[in-house]
Amino acid sequence: MVIAKLERAISPESLAPPTGTVIADDDLAARFGLHELHPKTGRHAGHLFLFIDTKGVLESPDRLRLTGLPTPWPGETGFALARESDTTWRYLGVARTTESANVWSVPEVDFRTWRRWGTGRSVSRALPEGALARAQEVVDHLLALPESERTLTAHDGKTARLLGPAEKGGLRIDGGEGGFTA
Repeated sequence: MVIAKLERAISPESLAPPTGTVIADDDLAARFGLHELHPKTGRHAGHLFLFIDTKGVLESPDRLRLTGLPTPWPGETGFALARESDTTWRYLGVARTTESANVWSVPEVDFRTWRRWGTGRSVSRALPEGALARAQEVVDHLLALPESERTLTAHDGKTARLLGPAEKGGLRIDGGEGGFTA
């Protein structure tokens, strides 16, 4: 006996404005198709909203850490918004749970949003799985070359010597006189 038929699936992205949209406090509900929406993290009309208004919530340009949330439902997503001004919010996109507790994945935020709500000096995005291991293989290969072959040449003819491994991985280089500069 058939009790239901799936007519169509609706993605969370189709329920929200485009990523990056700046929305006035008074327009939040309308932009998400709700009757009422107060800028407070939690569930509103069955949808999870993640409002960012505290420095440090963004731990990388594409990750946010929020504590005190209701336990996410299996496969649940959230609409992430960051305070833009006293009366507006910037929509960051659909947030998805990660394997780490309280950490959500979001589309990479713009530099200004990162500086306002992120922590640390780095604005680099997370590397794909295995990228550091592959980079280390390249470094090892370059450092295995005879010293006379450890030279990089830029398109403008400037050169740099590969000196050895860097303290935290990578390469130490020396541009020498007339070579690469910072």
